[in-house]
Amino acid sequence: MRLLDNIEKKLGYKKIPSLSIGDVVSVVYETRGGSWKTRKFTGICIQKSCKGFNERYTLRNVVSGFPVEFSFYRYWNLIVKLEIVAIHKFDKVRKGSLVYLRNKKLNLSKVR
Repeated sequence: MRLLDNIEKKLGYKKIPSLSIGDVVSVVYETRGGSWKTRKFTGICIQKSCKGFNERYTLRNVVSGFPVEFSFYRYWNLIVKLEIVAIHKFDKVRKGSLVYLRNKKLNLSKVR
């Protein structure tokens, strides 16, 4: 058992799958805008930074013709559900991040 798994178990964190660059991910999270609401964001994982409890992911999608990016920590307490969608937008990713999608056409980073 890895040290991180042992710490997760002791602190009671939810088991969150490990994401890789190029995965299409759906995140359900809670927001507070007067009252607690759950919102859903689906996007391509374009960047992954840090390791361990500070692991941070950046998702990108095109909504109504505008590019939208959403960053979150892996162990953020407002995440209700995180799942990997079975859409393969990028089969083989050879780079450490897909940040170059910011300068490309919008249809490359669009997820339906």
